[in-house]
Amino acid sequence: MTNSSRAACQPTLPISWCWATGKELFKWSSGDFLPKKKMRLGQVPVYGGNGINGYHDTSIADFETFVIGRVGAHCGNIHIVIPPAWITDNAIYATYVPSLIHLRFVVLALSNLNLNIESQGGAQPFINQKALNSISLPIAPLDEQKRIVSKIEELFSYLDAGVATLKRVKENLKRYRVSILKAAVEGKLTEKWRSENPVKEPAPKLLERILTERRKKWEENYLAECKAKNRKPPKDWKKKYKEPAQPDTSNLPELPDGWCWATAEQLSYESMNGFGKRRQEKGKPVIVLRLADILDGKVSYNDTRKINALDSEISKFRLTPNDILVLRVNGSADLVGRMVTFENEDTEPVLYCDHFIRLKFRFPEIANWLRLYADSKTVRDYIYHKKISSAGQNTVSQTTISSLAVPLPPIDEISAIVETYDQQFYSTKAYSAILQKSTLKASSLRQSILKRAFEGKLVPQEPDDEPASILLERIKAEREAAKPKKKPTKKKPRKPRKKREKAK
Repeated sequence: MTNSSRAACQPTLPISWCWATGKELFKWSSGDFLPKKKMRLGQVPVYGGNGINGYHDTSIADFETFVIGRVGAHCGNIHIVIPPAWITDNAIYATYVPSLIHLRFVVLALSNLNLNIESQGGAQPFINQKALNSISLPIAPLDEQKRIVSKIEELFSYLDAGVATLKRVKENLKRYRVSILKAAVEGKLTEKWRSENPVKEPAPKLLERILTERRKKWEENYLAECKAKNRKPPKDWKKKYKEPAQPDTSNLPELPDGWCWATAEQLSYESMNGFGKRRQEKGKPVIVLRLADILDGKVSYNDTRKINALDSEISKFRLTPNDILVLRVNGSADLVGRMVTFENEDTEPVLYCDHFIRLKFRFPEIANWLRLYADSKTVRDYIYHKKISSAGQNTVSQTTISSLAVPLPPIDEISAIVETYDQQFYSTKAYSAILQKSTLKASSLRQSILKRAFEGKLVPQEPDDEPASILLERIKAEREAAKPKKKPTKKKPRKPRKKREKAK
């Protein structure tokens, strides 16, 4: 916003107030370069655009002042500086602040301006001293400044207490969700359900059925592959089937009656990395899901991309409902290994890129169960110790996912667990949304308080207060008096010119 446009939208101030520019009030300077490795152990705080970011043994500011973030993400941020202090070149600071103005009042007034809108540049915003000199600040009489600061701090303290309470409730909800999930995967969530519902098919029998279906699916795929290649299956082709690895239960906890342990490989009939091409001329354009398309544990179609794929590639990498996508590689150790269920039933094909592993299941209940179990602390700890980290990326392999030991309940109990968990989870999510809305409201109230304060509407004006216009004249006089006086320069006596002798 330019200074002229800002002036056009300035509110009308009380009669005892006036406007003053940054140039009329302050003198500015950029801080000095001081990288982390050059900081020497000491007790002098080092201020940058984000406040204190270290300590040093030397100061450059031995007076109370404030810093303003000069560049980057912290551009326009404001922090009060308690002397002695070092200020880095990522910030601009006031080398002169009038003694006739309340420092906290000035900082709050600048905060109300949202100085980041004064920033320039594109990807790397910055603010300079010229921009700071041109801003206009509403100035109240000095006694009123003190009353305003006191009232703002009082109201902010109430807001801070409320926000702190909201944060505590959020953390409690987070812990509660973790405890619900733990109870779900350990069978404690359905203890009463088990007592009221006799087991129809124990988990060991269910696992046998899953393994039978798994082999059957492999045989179907093998025969389809032979047919596509126009050849007959070889003799004893069924012996090519590789049985999935069983879990090592020696160190696994005891499970409720009717449950058993299985591996993710036993429960799924296919595990495959995704489509690796980023572009090609042949084929037809289809959606290929990326890591960026996973938001809040679900697939988002807001900003998908399309890549040309051949019919054979579409057939191989096409997702179907109840497929599970495992985040195979990610810069975040907390996200790698997370699982997402694909639920889209549209006829348009959707593929997945090679940053994912796809797991396919014969039974949707098993897919839902593995997806739920994948968020438990047990699995997250397993992924953390099995992942490989290199060049800022974390990776899990198909082998790691296939070897994951999974507690398997009877299929009826899986449905009961998922339903009970979802009910409790979504109720906590609704509370979280309410808390988030209240937090945003508190932030909005903070801005409203500042707005009213610097329109002169937060505290009443007192007729005996010295008008700000007179205060500004006194500040001007103070600045003039603070200027170093120039020493008069002594003029050297001019040497007399030598007279030229006339030629005879």
